[in-house]
Amino acid sequence: MKRQNQRAAIYIVLALLVSLVIQVYQPVPVMAAGTISKVDITGVTPPEAGVKPTVEGIKTDTSGVKIDPTLTLWKESHEGGLIKKNPNTPFKAGEVYWIEIHVVPEAGYAFEDTITASINGENATKVEKETGENFRKLLLEFPPVEPKEYVSHIDIIGVTLPKAGENPTLEGIRTDSKGLVVDLDNSYWSEMEGSNRKKKDLATPFEAGKEYWLELNVSPDAISGFSGTFPFTAFVNGKQPTEIRDAEGANAKWVILKFSLPPEGAPSQAISHVDITGVVPPAIGEPAIPQGISVDTDGVVLGSDHTKWYEFNDGTHTPMPAGASFEAGKQYSIMIEVKPLAGYTLATEDKLTATVNGENATGVRYSTPETRGIVFVFPPLPKVVSKVDIHGVIPPQIGKSPTTTDVITYTEGVYIKDSFWLKVEEDKSFHEMASNETFEKGAEYWFVSEVFCDAGYKFPALTTEINATVNGWQTKDIEPAFWGTKTGMSITRKFSPLTDAENKMTKEPEPMVDGSVDSASFTSGANIEDFQYVMFGDEELHPNYYEVKGDSGSTNVTINYDFVKTLDPGSYVVKIVSKTGTAKGEIVILKEAPPKVDETPKTDKTATPATRLPATGENIGTALWIALILLAAGVLLLISRKKIASK
Repeated sequence: MKRQNQRAAIYIVLALLVSLVIQVYQPVPVMAAGTISKVDITGVTPPEAGVKPTVEGIKTDTSGVKIDPTLTLWKESHEGGLIKKNPNTPFKAGEVYWIEIHVVPEAGYAFEDTITASINGENATKVEKETGENFRKLLLEFPPVEPKEYVSHIDIIGVTLPKAGENPTLEGIRTDSKGLVVDLDNSYWSEMEGSNRKKKDLATPFEAGKEYWLELNVSPDAISGFSGTFPFTAFVNGKQPTEIRDAEGANAKWVILKFSLPPEGAPSQAISHVDITGVVPPAIGEPAIPQGISVDTDGVVLGSDHTKWYEFNDGTHTPMPAGASFEAGKQYSIMIEVKPLAGYTLATEDKLTATVNGENATGVRYSTPETRGIVFVFPPLPKVVSKVDIHGVIPPQIGKSPTTTDVITYTEGVYIKDSFWLKVEEDKSFHEMASNETFEKGAEYWFVSEVFCDAGYKFPALTTEINATVNGWQTKDIEPAFWGTKTGMSITRKFSPLTDAENKMTKEPEPMVDGSVDSASFTSGANIEDFQYVMFGDEELHPNYYEVKGDSGSTNVTINYDFVKTLDPGSYVVKIVSKTGTAKGEIVILKEAPPKVDETPKTDKTATPATRLPATGENIGTALWIALILLAAGVLLLISRKKIASK
């Protein structure tokens, strides 16, 4: 019985252990912490023309949601659908792009069957759910990318003209027009077949007496777009195209030019004069690219690729390197190559005349048996004057009359037309002073000088690009001035209200000897913030000749050695002019050093020396007595100790 009970107990324990093991390995259902019905995405960088796509910075603040960065990508339209955009090529103006973002729930969360989403604050264009997949695909369509520049004209050059017996070609066709490209892969020659045009086989030659069309596909580059404000125009080898129309389903246009070949054996028509228009004259800083050129003479077009800009100097034409720009002060010429169409011939260079922009060409050159070079030399570009220095202005002084007699500029290419003084009235109006008026205490005065450029010089378009000084002090008060058809600059220097107060000169230099001078330092008791300028005699001293330092209680002016050494012997008045008053001092230059005075006292060599008395504080005798007393005390003490010891 006892053993049976033991077995039963063992069986019960084993059963409990088995049940516990089963319970431990039984899957435990996980309860979702929450369901997700809306996802908000931020940080998507919108497409920008000319910029490569990026997925950096994209994030979500929605609880329980995370973004799968490996499946986040940009897409673009293709044949009615969407394909992945190449991340290494920039966005193109005018195109439409999509962002695709994959989101998944975190542990303990689950998406509702239908969710909504926003990207950068806008409702997602699409929210897609893959069957059996635990993620959502969010897509947002962006509007067409805005161009950074707009284009409305293209110059196409390098077209090989059709000629009977020669095969058509697209080689050499290009454009230098900024923001546009010619897509030669989608361009072609065409010919009539019945009542319709068809692409011409490039392996079969042109035929005499037939018509052909060159159909060129042009489109903006990555950052540019067609202007909706201005109509699109074009020149093909200097000729207006027969037709310009939009290309279907693409951000492109067709530029089409028709050519008619004369019948075989037809006589050629001779051309003895050519009119060329649209040549953009050289402008400072602009690239030297022939563009906008049109040949207005029937039967003549621009040559393939020989129209170039040259630098013209002493009768020599030097080709400008690629990428060069026009520079101020230089002269330029252009040679425009012209070529006859089939059925036409050009007169020889000594018989052919031409005009460029309505003016007679400078000359005509032989280029090839068929082509001629029309040469035109433009006037020299003016030099740009960006700095004007005005000298000789006498600052206003109480009781004296205004003068402009000595006002002058040494700036190359600039002359002063007029200079005058303005008095600022109490109502802030201005009164131009007459020569017999005098400057008054408490009044504010402005000096004004109107300057213009000589022939061959010009001021910048903006007054902010001009650096102007009056007596060495820079001024920003510059405005345009007009004189007939000329435009100059009005340069103003403003002076603070006049005062007759005197400031104390606390330091002046010692007199100096001619030939051994040094810099001259003066210190005024005025605040450094009130400093205005330095007067040397009746004229203002140029700031290049001195250095100013100071603080709230002083203004130190040091006139440098280079100026002082130029002074002849004499006395020179120096004034430190501040808003609060004027401090006066002098520089004195002596012809020679004054004679030295011998101040050594004379003595009587025969006098008997006096007996020496102790000087005050001497105590040699006292010290000796003290020493003897101490010695005696020591002897007595020694005797006393011996007596004690003998007892």
